[in-house]
Amino acid sequence: NKFLLSGKFDEFYPSFTETKMIASYIDDYVRQLNDNYLKYNKSVYQELKANTRKSGKLIIGLFIFITFMCMAFAFAFSKEITMPLNELVEASQKVSKGDFEIENFNSSDIYEINVLYNGFNIMVGDIKKLIVEMKEKANIEKKLKDQEMENLKIENMLKEAKFKSLQSQVNPHFLFNTLNAIAQTSEIEGAYETERLIDSVSDILRYSLSMVDRTSTIGQEIEMVKQYMYIQETRFKDRIGFNLNVDSKLLNVEMPGMTLQPLVENSFIHGIDPKEDGGSISINAYRDLGYCIVEVIDDGMGMSQERIDEILNNKDVHEHHGHTTGIGVINVVNRLKLLYDYDDVLTIKSAENKGTKVSIKIRLNEGVNYA
Repeated sequence: NKFLLSGKFDEFYPSFTETKMIASYIDDYVRQLNDNYLKYNKSVYQELKANTRKSGKLIIGLFIFITFMCMAFAFAFSKEITMPLNELVEASQKVSKGDFEIENFNSSDIYEINVLYNGFNIMVGDIKKLIVEMKEKANIEKKLKDQEMENLKIENMLKEAKFKSLQSQVNPHFLFNTLNAIAQTSEIEGAYETERLIDSVSDILRYSLSMVDRTSTIGQEIEMVKQYMYIQETRFKDRIGFNLNVDSKLLNVEMPGMTLQPLVENSFIHGIDPKEDGGSISINAYRDLGYCIVEVIDDGMGMSQERIDEILNNKDVHEHHGHTTGIGVINVVNRLKLLYDYDDVLTIKSAENKGTKVSIKIRLNEGVNYA
């Protein structure tokens, strides 16, 4: 008011108006600057906001991708570990059930799994070896027991054969002395045929007592058969014939004592004697590869296959014991089967009314020269 009253109002009014106008310009300019700045910052903000959203989505995508990759890696890693373990479990279950037909595990890139593989392979291998050793030991023990049983059977059969031989002799020494005395008397009286018959009987009895539990030879066995057949030929004259076809190189081949005579006697009693017109008995001995084959052949009554099976399978409850020595055919069959380690050591081929062939197969010793 003082300024107005002083009379200087008119002097300063233009300046005031100009200042007010300038202030208005400044205010407009500032507002314009602010608007421009705000617009600029808004665009920057919008761009920044858009970038932030993109970055967020990218981060979320990366997080999901990394999470998925981690899960996939973890699954693959766990599978790489669990698969070998599952295979080990399956193999262990098979082994626990006694199934050892499993392949060895190959080496693994994982050290720990590789250690398990090697340990399991070694364990299974050791178990297999142990089982094989146990089976071999069991087989050996079984063979030993079987051998003991066979030895007992052989011993019992030899005792049985010797007992029956002795049983038929009453007193061997007395009988030998008596036969010798009769033979000497026959010689003095000029009864040479009687003397020879008595000598043959003495030789048969002496051989049957001394060789029933010993090893003889083909030559010795045939000599005894000759004595036996001489007695039968003397008794039955032309009703019986006897033929020998023996390779002289095989006479020293060993065979159990008292083997051929019971077979020849059986051929005579059951094959030739029942025939009205008689027949013949032949003995053949020849070499076939690494074996010596001895055959007793007759053209007598023959026998059925059922009867053959009974003899070979030891099922003959009515076994004939030899009239001369007390030793039957089944005793011979059993001794041969027990002494030799092959089933076809003795075979029988026969047909009713067509004769019988008994074949004995003896393995030749490789180190012996039979020339």
